[in-house]
Amino acid sequence: MADPIEIEAPDDTGSGVVRRFEYQIHIAVQAVLEMLAGGSVIHVTCEHIEDIVVARGGDPRCVDGGAFWDFQQIKMPWSPGRSPT
Repeated sequence: MADPIEIEAPDDTGSGVVRRFEYQIHIAVQAVLEMLAGGSVIHVTCEHIEDIVVARGGDPRCVDGGAFWDFQQIKMPWSPGRSPT
């Protein structure tokens, strides 16, 4: 059998998928870093119900003192000349 590294891929669709998820990863990592730094983020969930769910503690929008659940649907920022795919 030939070395799989030496075999040309039949297509390059995976690269486009990774580029679309890269922005979503950056947004999620920002929330995780805030959580690790002791910020108001107490929980981050990815790819469950929404793209990212960020729970924040001590948020003034929660009158009962519970967590504020921020359900985020992440889309890549658009720039002129870039294909939407």
